[in-house]
Amino acid sequence: MKPKLPFLPAALNNSLSRRLIGSRAWQRGAIAALSSGGIDHRSVAIFTDTHLKTVHRWVCRVQEGKSLTDFKRCGQPRRFTEAARLMTIAVYCQQKIGMMLVYTLFTISYVLVAANLPNLFLYASIGIFGLAVWSIPTIMSAAVGDYTGPFRAVKAFGFITLFFGVGQITGPAVAGFMADITGTFSMAFWLCALLTGAAVVLTHFLQPPSGS
Repeated sequence: MKPKLPFLPAALNNSLSRRLIGSRAWQRGAIAALSSGGIDHRSVAIFTDTHLKTVHRWVCRVQEGKSLTDFKRCGQPRRFTEAARLMTIAVYCQQKIGMMLVYTLFTISYVLVAANLPNLFLYASIGIFGLAVWSIPTIMSAAVGDYTGPFRAVKAFGFITLFFGVGQITGPAVAGFMADITGTFSMAFWLCALLTGAAVVLTHFLQPPSGS
């Protein structure tokens, strides 16, 4: 149970205290104010929902005359601008474009493996595949909600997941069978590239959800 602070208004112990500690800056300011008012560090930690070491650290910072803001951290500045970040989110939110982009990345990844190129291209294929591998379930879950509505989305996504499972079960078996016949997995990767390439074309003709 949090202690009542006698020298502060009563409201600070209830609703306003939540606002006070709502952000880091206010939380640190509260630590400094309470400590300067003679409240022991343990009670300050309880009131501000912080660790005792955190209270010690910020009290020492204030006593040293330093700012309550974080120090500037070392490292490279971010490479993507705010406009690029918003553009990425916009593309992701458009399921049709997002699916076409992901299927294209899959196709490139499969082709780089199937073509028996030098090992450098194999690493490039791994990187591209790693970027796109879990995108389809995420985009499909959003698309299902748009096409079927919130009440039928769960059943529809379960139906789609059934096809995910069928592909994951039969894919390795078919690839192994083709490798036994041809002596290489190249044909299996060419088949994957063909299927994902067809998915790009079919997704292009996908009609938008009704009401959009």
